[in-house]
Amino acid sequence: MEVMDVVKKFHKKIDYDAHKSCDVKYPTANDCIECCSKPYFEQVNIDYTCAQKRKIYVARYAPTYISEVHSAFRVTPRDYAEELSKKSRIKVASIGGGPGTDIAGFKKWILRNIDEDNDIDKIKFLRVDIHEDWDDVSPELIKLYDSPGIEYKYKKVVRDITQKPINTQSFKSFDVIMMSYILSEINSNDIEKVAKHISEVISDKTLLVINDRPQDVVIRKIDQFISAVGGKNPKIVEPTERDHCGETYPDEIFGKVGATIFRKSIRYNVLIEK
Repeated sequence: MEVMDVVKKFHKKIDYDAHKSCDVKYPTANDCIECCSKPYFEQVNIDYTCAQKRKIYVARYAPTYISEVHSAFRVTPRDYAEELSKKSRIKVASIGGGPGTDIAGFKKWILRNIDEDNDIDKIKFLRVDIHEDWDDVSPELIKLYDSPGIEYKYKKVVRDITQKPINTQSFKSFDVIMMSYILSEINSNDIEKVAKHISEVISDKTLLVINDRPQDVVIRKIDQFISAVGGKNPKIVEPTERDHCGETYPDEIFGKVGATIFRKSIRYNVLIEK
């Protein structure tokens, strides 16, 4: 199954008229699509406890968000990419990646950019999220881009990373840590707390990939975070005009859901060594 198959599946589940009888829609939104987009542009946290919004999220954003994360991994230092390919087991953390687009982006990189002659037997993912609500969406996305011969294991913990450490028995440290559209949602005063909790699970070498909004206030948070966890000289993928995600929508879905097809995020790839 490809990502556009998932988009089509969720498109069929969306009730595009649900806003007509909705009592909790965003105050300035005229329909469900605007209920998803307006809070973003007005820099207000989007509440995805609504099942309708989660379906729209997949149809509207998933292909581009997956592509953004994939592009961030493509600038991974070659030596570390080769080092990962020689590991029999890889441990990956998804911080705040509820819907699973970051996991899909990482798996796409493994499938399409890592030599098939690798030694990887198993990749274990830990998803750390403050919400439980994405469980009706994430299974469809995290299972994309399986590589032949690799076993995938997924575990999720519900946790507020600003308040509690990751602290799981099965994951003491990680080879890769991903943070997609999460630092922008964290209060500046909590960045150091998050950095402390992440630092506790960094191994001798850990690849940190951050994908987020290219706004000055967010970039300052990212810089603060990377410095606090000991990151140096990150590779940065800047957003460019009309940077297409590489997926083609059917016309009827593209117009209906108002699909986002251009990569607009800023992406950081930094290898942290203790």
